[in-house]
Amino acid sequence: MFPKVSIIVPVYNLENRIEFTLNSILSQSFSDYEIIAINDFSSDRSAEVIKNFFLRNPTVRYKLLEHDRNKGVSAARNNGIKAASGEYVIFWDGDDLARKDFVSDLYLKAVEDGKFYDIVMAGHTERNERKGTEKNYRIPSKLTTGKFSQQIAALKIIGKIKTHMCSSIYKRSFLEKYDLQFSVGCTAGEDVEFAVKSLVRSESTGFLEKNDYIYIVHGKKGIIENYDSRLKKIRRYSDNTMAHIRTTEYISRFAEDRDLIFLNDYMLLPQTVQREINLLAMKNDHIAFLDKIKDKKTRKILWNSIQTIKIKPEVFIKTLFILLSPNLYYRYYSERY
Repeated sequence: MFPKVSIIVPVYNLENRIEFTLNSILSQSFSDYEIIAINDFSSDRSAEVIKNFFLRNPTVRYKLLEHDRNKGVSAARNNGIKAASGEYVIFWDGDDLARKDFVSDLYLKAVEDGKFYDIVMAGHTERNERKGTEKNYRIPSKLTTGKFSQQIAALKIIGKIKTHMCSSIYKRSFLEKYDLQFSVGCTAGEDVEFAVKSLVRSESTGFLEKNDYIYIVHGKKGIIENYDSRLKKIRRYSDNTMAHIRTTEYISRFAEDRDLIFLNDYMLLPQTVQREINLLAMKNDHIAFLDKIKDKKTRKILWNSIQTIKIKPEVFIKTLFILLSPNLYYRYYSERY
């Protein structure tokens, strides 16, 4: 008999953390799940720790996938989706935790009154180990009541709703229908890209105000890792920029909501062009930088950001900085990295 939920856990060099994560899943009040752990060619003892955990807990339904080379978190999650047999899937990072009713609340909301939502989104807690602090991010019902999924995507884009991809549950058949996957090889921004694309396609999205998923910020976490190489920093910024580009293109193809289309044309697209300009400065390519700024299409896109000045003024302010003080702007980004 198939489980109701497949919990997809990508793992790369987490020998000191993965057992805490697996125990957090094991302690959930919801029991009709399978764990799909994907070892992304870890060079430490992660695989051994995972195998020992399942040996000690023989009643847990699980699948352990082993990559023959390091393919990245996107490929790991995609392979998890392919291996999943649950009605719904949850993406759970291998170094995060959750309170005991996290899975139960998501699933029960997803099937509430036979609605079978494509997506259910909940808030999350961000726990910073180094600082010893926690921030709680909830999704206020007053913002979501009566809203369609694409309207929610617009709210997420402008930062009115702060969600974490891992604090959501997705209907597996919905992901398969629209071939919703993570962009392989992308090292930054792939989670937001996936979340926005999913909202663009979702016909029904539910919400929970609870924030039971615990996102752990620690020294080796991807977003704050101390990258010792300028090239690595530029690579992450470049990948994040490409995620922006793919997202804007996806919205252009499939969005029907006027507010979302407006934000895409007059805020997201200018932001994406700004990031492309930033990259040229970061790579110390002054000629390409100036050529990009002189391009008529580029300038038109940037000036369009004035349309969203009341929504996100910093986008237009950056446009002014680029177009009115290009040399100063170039110096700032070329020296920043």
